[in-house]
Amino acid sequence: MKYIENADLAKLTSFLSEKVVGDLVLDGRIESFSCKPAGSDKKLSKKLEEQYVKEAAGGPHFTVTPLGSLSSASTRKLLITLISTMNASFPDYDFSSLRPDQFVHEADLSRVMMAVNASFAELSELYNSSFLSDLWTTMDKEIDLRSCQVLSYIPDMDKDPLSEGALWSFNYFFYNKDRKRIVYFTCKAMSKFRAFSAAKARAGAMDEEESTDDSLSSGHVDEEESGTEGDSLSSSQGNQWDDDELF
Repeated sequence: MKYIENADLAKLTSFLSEKVVGDLVLDGRIESFSCKPAGSDKKLSKKLEEQYVKEAAGGPHFTVTPLGSLSSASTRKLLITLISTMNASFPDYDFSSLRPDQFVHEADLSRVMMAVNASFAELSELYNSSFLSDLWTTMDKEIDLRSCQVLSYIPDMDKDPLSEGALWSFNYFFYNKDRKRIVYFTCKAMSKFRAFSAAKARAGAMDEEESTDDSLSSGHVDEEESGTEGDSLSSSQGNQWDDDELF
């Protein structure tokens, strides 16, 4: 999957990044990809194709999925495209183990738009009253919404990294077969406290990684100096939201 640069989609993603809305912190992204496999995608596609063909040979009980029958090449291709899109959007995770029944077709585009609008109603009121109209106009220009298949991913709330700690989340795919392009629109909402804790954990991990890099480059680490720098970095990066905003 090749990421397609789009300045307007990038602005929307920036706007949705760690946005404080009342007692929640929203984190969303909207990205466009070419559906042509490249590099590691080809290896993954081959691996998954072989896996799904074997499953299809097990009979109807193994082949029926919400996307269609795994015995159909078009169903297998669609499933592989969705998984490859998620891998491209979140390269630190591997979604190749997702099952076909975790994806569903959305029959009504207007219902999807209404659901998204409801999720972002308060955000739009607080920050930008034209956000929702700008959102759909930008996406329509990129993918031609009326010509798309719309699909959604049903996360595993216990294991999925995209929904871990989330109070709600959504994952929509807008797939234009003629353009050979797909737009992935995902967002999750976390409590301020949970988001703050996650930010501190990331800062701590970054601090530890930088300390290790310094140690390797210099050959030794001054323990007292390293501890002081670590405390400073953790404090500055962890306080992404004011303490007054958390409670």
